[in-house]
Amino acid sequence: MPSSYTTRNRLNKQATGEATNTWGTVLNSGGLDLIDFAADGITTISSAGATTLTTANGTTDQARARILNITATTAATVTIPALEKLYLVRNAASNADHIITNGSSSVTIYAGEIVPLITNGTTVWRFALRNVEGAKLTNLGAPTTDTDAATKKYVDDTAFSSSTTLPGQTGNAGKFVTTNGTTASWADAIPPLVVKTTTYTAVARDRLLADTTGGAFTITLPASPASGDEVFIADGGVTPSSAGWGGNNLTIGRNGSTIGGLAENLTCRTRGAAIRLTYLSGTWKVTG
Repeated sequence: MPSSYTTRNRLNKQATGEATNTWGTVLNSGGLDLIDFAADGITTISSAGATTLTTANGTTDQARARILNITATTAATVTIPALEKLYLVRNAASNADHIITNGSSSVTIYAGEIVPLITNGTTVWRFALRNVEGAKLTNLGAPTTDTDAATKKYVDDTAFSSSTTLPGQTGNAGKFVTTNGTTASWADAIPPLVVKTTTYTAVARDRLLADTTGGAFTITLPASPASGDEVFIADGGVTPSSAGWGGNNLTIGRNGSTIGGLAENLTCRTRGAAIRLTYLSGTWKVTG
C-alpha cells in the first residue's frame, strides 16, 4: 500500500510496512521537516501582481509556511490553497496594499501591517489591526505621552474646559475659538452691532453704532493693539431730523497709538459716515 498525505499540510503518511529499514528517511523529509516549516517557516513573495503559492505532497512547497512575507513594493495578489490554515502575513511595503485570496474569498493586508489570517477553506478572515470593525478600546488610563491613546471623555473634559486651553462650549453655538497667543476664547463669527451713546473703550473686532444725538463723546481705540486688529464704527444717530456726527462730532481716541502715522485723535464730522480702522505696520489705518 503506498503512502498517503494529510489534507491541510500535505505530510507523508507512511503505509503499514512501507519503507522497511529506511522509514526514517520518509519520516524526516516527508513529515518532521515539513511540520517544522508549517509551524514557523517563512515564504517570501517579492513579485507584484498575481502569485499562486505552490503546493506539493510530501515535499517542500510555499503554501505550507506559517508566515507569508510579502516584500513586493507595488500591489500584489497572493492565492493560498482552499484549505484550513492559520497564516501570519506581513506587508513589508510602505505604500502598497496586498490581497490574500483562496479563489472564493479575499482580504486586504494594508501597507506596513503584520496580520494573523485564518481560512476554513472557503472564507478568509483577518484580525482587524487597522480597521477595528466597530470594536472599541476601553478602560484606557489618562495619556501621559504623545503616543498614548485617549478616550473621547478625556478629550472632551480636557479640550473643552474653562480651566484648560479651549473654553467651554455651553452657550457658544455658532461661535469660533480665537486666541491672543496665550489664552483662547470664543468669538462671534460676525460680531453684532452695538449702540454706544457715551464714552467707550473699544476692543478688537468691535462693530459699533456711535449715536451722538445726546452730545459729542469719544470712543477710544484698544490699548496695545496687535497687527490685524480691527474696529468698525458707524454713525448711529443720523435720522431725517438728526445730523448725527454732522451735528455732534465723534472723537476716536488713539489711546497711545498713532492713527495714519500721526499722534493725533480722529474727529468724525460727516453725517451718516462709517469708518473701519485696522492696526497694521505699527499704526491704525483707515481701511473702510
